[in-house]
Amino acid sequence: AGEFKALAKELCEIAPQIIENKTYDAFLYQTYLFSLNDGYGLSTSLSCLASLLSALKVVKIASSSPVEEVKLDPPKGDRSDPLSEIERQLENGRKDAVTVLSIDISAWMNDVGGRQFRELLMGMDAHQHEFVFVFRVPFVDKDVLEKVRSAINDVMFVRTISFPPFTKVQIRQCAEHELNKYGFRLSAPAWELFHERVALEKSDGRFYGVNTVRKVVRELLYKKQLSNARRGKNDLLISRKDMQAICAVTEHNSLSGYEMLDRMIGGEALKDRINEIVSQILLARSEAGMQAPCIHMRFVGNPGTGKTTVARIVGKILKEKGVLRVGNFYEYSGRDFCGRYIGETAPKTASMCRDAYGS
Repeated sequence: AGEFKALAKELCEIAPQIIENKTYDAFLYQTYLFSLNDGYGLSTSLSCLASLLSALKVVKIASSSPVEEVKLDPPKGDRSDPLSEIERQLENGRKDAVTVLSIDISAWMNDVGGRQFRELLMGMDAHQHEFVFVFRVPFVDKDVLEKVRSAINDVMFVRTISFPPFTKVQIRQCAEHELNKYGFRLSAPAWELFHERVALEKSDGRFYGVNTVRKVVRELLYKKQLSNARRGKNDLLISRKDMQAICAVTEHNSLSGYEMLDRMIGGEALKDRINEIVSQILLARSEAGMQAPCIHMRFVGNPGTGKTTVARIVGKILKEKGVLRVGNFYEYSGRDFCGRYIGETAPKTASMCRDAYGS
């Protein structure tokens, strides 16, 4: 949440000026456009923003309901009236205190240039002295985000804050934070399986950031304590064996890639081809100045003929030979790349590629 932290520092810098010059309207009439996916801290960020504004004394935040969240339903042609969906919140605005009001406009991203959305903005503009407005959309392509920002900026002064999806390091930090609350920790070998479990959670295209990480950690803590109870111990170090209890681990995981390949019935020509590919890579790495071969692959065959199994084995062999740094296997179908809204596909694809670096 680097951009959000930068905003917080900026507010701390400007607050004394606002208070000294009494330019409270200049601050209140700034709205925000948060771009983030589910599970990446919307509610937490809104609460932090409200607490910060209250502490800086640039506005008086309502103590009873400092933050409100509303999500607009998808438009229904000419009958749509997005303003009516938030009128209750606007009518409850107080003259003596301010509420941080978040409005999820994800379903309206393709209609921000229309008359109905402009009427929504005009209706909200009359209440800017009662609310700090935060518009929310998913993490989308920059061009699409700029289109949304420009539409809002025609009526309101808007500031864009993006929350990129977590990297592998940040996912581990989230898990460590949850584990540390209860005094547990993972061994180094266990982290490898943990990231495999997270990769599995992502493989269906539905990953909810911190919420998914917490779910995995809670499941792991339950399994670990069940194991402790049965052994009569209270071991707080989670081993690779403990991690296996919540991972899809088979006996093949103890075999090398070549051993797994040898166990496959038939496909001798396939095995020879894989050996040839690996030999090409190793030769290119050993000879200075030799161009590395392209190793993109296309697996062709009917369902049930072992394409996915062989792909996993190839990944394992390439990791064992030092070609791949991580060696995990990620599987996506065409629909997994499609976003729910225009502009969501490119960031989803980039996130998949980022997850798979080294694999």
